[in-house]
Amino acid sequence: MTAITNNIVNQQPDGSVILTAPVMIPGVPDCDFSRGEPPLTVEQIRYFEKTYHDYRLNDDEHKFELTGETIGNPVESFILDKDTNFTLLNGSKKSYPLGTWMLSSRITDPEAVQTALNGGYTGYSPTVKNREVADRLISALKSELLTYQEFMGACKSHSIEGLIKDVVDPVVLSVSLTKKPCQHHSKFCKHNISGDNMSEDSKIKTKVLAALGMTEEAEVSALKSQVDDLEDTMDEKFEALEGKFDSSLKSMQDSFEETLTKALKEVGSSKSKNEEEEEEEEEEGETTTSNEGGEKPPEEEEEEEEEEGETTPPKKKSKGASKSRPLHNNTDPQEKEDINTYKAMGRRPDGTAKTI
Repeated sequence: MTAITNNIVNQQPDGSVILTAPVMIPGVPDCDFSRGEPPLTVEQIRYFEKTYHDYRLNDDEHKFELTGETIGNPVESFILDKDTNFTLLNGSKKSYPLGTWMLSSRITDPEAVQTALNGGYTGYSPTVKNREVADRLISALKSELLTYQEFMGACKSHSIEGLIKDVVDPVVLSVSLTKKPCQHHSKFCKHNISGDNMSEDSKIKTKVLAALGMTEEAEVSALKSQVDDLEDTMDEKFEALEGKFDSSLKSMQDSFEETLTKALKEVGSSKSKNEEEEEEEEEEGETTTSNEGGEKPPEEEEEEEEEEGETTPPKKKSKGASKSRPLHNNTDPQEKEDINTYKAMGRRPDGTAKTI
């Protein structure tokens, strides 16, 4: 597996790692929901967070009862006072609701640290016990008179509880780092440790700082110095980026102006050329007054047709063949024979009637 080096699995200079994740989430079913375990309420979670202050144990995969060994200690425990977004290991965002119990722990066991860096842990899982049983286990662990076998006997001297709802006078004895949390939404996430989010009655962080010989004021001062250095670095990076941006913008602006000017010139040239062609066509239309091949204009042809119509009477159209007898018996067309008018009228050439 690839080692994780980020601000979620936060490795410290001394080799330890600090991990933050929800321990209990209100209104969300856990892995025992199908067996009858109801989701926890905000009030129940506040109660369990308080009981944990008496034990403050971190173990690996709920093995404390078997080995009596711990792998680290809590450094901050608090209840969310509003819905809050966190960044998970895979980079996605997750919102945890008001009343969620959040815990940050420092893991010091070398094997557990390596497991965390390799991604072997994904979240937290609480170990809930009867208060009397939990106290007896702690007493056995602290007694120098007990051997390991006697400690194991003390652990086996009580029955192992099943569901949280069935435990009488329950307390959270330890919070385990695990690969598969029973509360499926319990995932390690990014969180800057700050006393502003800690419960009012939580004194864990103060005790840890005192043990390290530090005060909260000294820690705040150190953090402020780191923030100031980070701000200076970011300002320098922003100024460099701003210069690059201005240069790129100026180059883009010059390129755009050059392209626009060239396009406008091409449009103007094309327009002038079209206007010259239109003017030439108009001049050719004005100078051309006759058709090619010597043909007369239509106006002159119409005037000549009108003059011919005035001098030449129009021919009457034949409406059909005449029903009267022909003036002669000649069957040939009349145009081929001269008609004898006197004969046809029964007169002599002097105009007198012809004697029968």
